[in-house]
Amino acid sequence: MKKPRFYLVILFALLLSLPAFSQKYEYFQEKDLQITWQLVANNYQNKSNNLSSFTFMNKGKMTFPASGWTMYFNYSREISTASNAGNVIIKHINGDIYQLTPDTDFIAIKKGESRSITYISEGAIFNYTAAPTGLYLVWDRNPDKGITLDKYTISPIHDTTIGFVTPEITYQKNKSIQQIPDNQLIKIFPTPLEYRELNGEFILDAEVHIKTDPLFIQESEYLANEISNIIGIKPEINAKGTAAKSIVIRQEPMAAEAYKISVLTGKIEITAATTAGVFYAIQSLRSFMPSSADAGKKKAIIIPSVLVNDTPRFGFRSLSLDVARNFQQKYEILKVLDLMALYKLNVLHFHFIDDEGWRIEIPDLPELTQVGSNRGHTLDNKQFLPPSFGSGPLAGRLPGSGFYSKSDFIEILKYATVRHISIIPEIESPGHSRAAIKAMDARYDKFMQQGNRAEAEKYLLRDTLDQSKYSSAQLWTDN
Repeated sequence: MKKPRFYLVILFALLLSLPAFSQKYEYFQEKDLQITWQLVANNYQNKSNNLSSFTFMNKGKMTFPASGWTMYFNYSREISTASNAGNVIIKHINGDIYQLTPDTDFIAIKKGESRSITYISEGAIFNYTAAPTGLYLVWDRNPDKGITLDKYTISPIHDTTIGFVTPEITYQKNKSIQQIPDNQLIKIFPTPLEYRELNGEFILDAEVHIKTDPLFIQESEYLANEISNIIGIKPEINAKGTAAKSIVIRQEPMAAEAYKISVLTGKIEITAATTAGVFYAIQSLRSFMPSSADAGKKKAIIIPSVLVNDTPRFGFRSLSLDVARNFQQKYEILKVLDLMALYKLNVLHFHFIDDEGWRIEIPDLPELTQVGSNRGHTLDNKQFLPPSFGSGPLAGRLPGSGFYSKSDFIEILKYATVRHISIIPEIESPGHSRAAIKAMDARYDKFMQQGNRAEAEKYLLRDTLDQSKYSSAQLWTDN
């Protein structure tokens, strides 16, 4: 009669110990997986393709399993799925997103072991920037969570069979180039039409005042603020009385963006017909100040005496900036506008909408930024877009995710206007519209759940009955 009681005690002890056993079980740590990518050969098999490889190295104490995981990565080339060697399956998901999974013959990688996986993709690779990026791992036990593979390296490319130019070749080619001595360089960039250095100098210090025609008050304020950043004191504008040293800004008939500068001892004179001309004169004045002017505040700086006469050779001087693929925060955009101003560029082509991101807030359509401005690991594209361009599995992280609020964009426009820069916003349509399409799909689902079909279909950007098959240049199949 004692045996049942004995067995019950043993059974009770085993049940109590189960949590301890489960807590002791350890999974493979992703940080212990070292992955290296290498270009094996271009013109592989005498065709317009390349052979590349991933090498998995187990740096940990546990075995990397033969199954139960998937690796995702971004790659801008089409991969031949029939070419994989290494007992894996590489599958194109969408855009530049690929999935690598072990097949039934994949062998677990023990501690200290490595495994190479080769694949063939289109074209030749000339630069490491063409290598796969954004590698992350997803375990079958938790399919919603992507884990960044930080220990990923790209091997240097040295393929001379296709005329690959190495840094060493470039160095030897350029070794004979002689630098122009500093004293022979024109101190304004872009080079003005006329530039002449004179004897003498102007000392910029606290004694300087600015005198200006009323038309140029805004530009004079800009100049005064720039001087304040250099010497710590903001010059007075149109102060009463006479100043020992002055910067005089006056209007004179000439071409719209043209200007003249005369820097003499005790006086700088700027003449132009328009506010844009004065602004560009100020940029030239800044460019031939000594480099030390930007290295903290000084009591005074010396500006060499010069005569400048300039007008732009081109009316449209632009920079194109793509923040749809790789988002840049507002302060970075303001820095870009400052640099554009210094180089007298006058148009920013602002590419903030594409397949991979919608970057500007539209208050009446919040899904555009809730869904369209976020990238991360997703199984259904309903909450955010999938990771592209190496942005990784975590949503809400720069530079894959981000957007400009309404107030941000207004501030950017005002900042550009002061610097005489026009902004051309680019809204991609009808192509390259995946971010907007998926955002409006989310809006459609929301209103359909509320039973409001009319509102759901109001901004739907796709035909729900469309069965066409296609692939864009960037390999998207639903944009």
